[in-house]
Amino acid sequence: MLKYATVREIAKLMRSPELSGHLEKIEEATSEEQPVKVALAGSEYQLVVESNNLVVEIETEIRKVHKFLKDHYAMKFPELESLVLNPIEYARVVKALGNEMV
Repeated sequence: MLKYATVREIAKLMRSPELSGHLEKIEEATSEEQPVKVALAGSEYQLVVESNNLVVEIETEIRKVHKFLKDHYAMKFPELESLVLNPIEYARVVKALGNEMV
């Protein structure tokens, strides 16, 4: 028995207020034309640290979704895992194939 029934139960970060707020902060910080700085200010440094932490969370979520898709789709097309190694491409292929295979 699989723990999750849908990808939405796993992939929560994309819809999270944390990510939305962080992307807004990045947009604000990069929209202002400023001269190139050698050292980052405190708030800029904190934004970089938060971005790095979110990258780790995104990578973790990608791995979880990839495993979910492999577990669900392996029954229909077990060879797909060995044909498409990249998790993002795997998701695109599964989406393209959909439930057409029986």
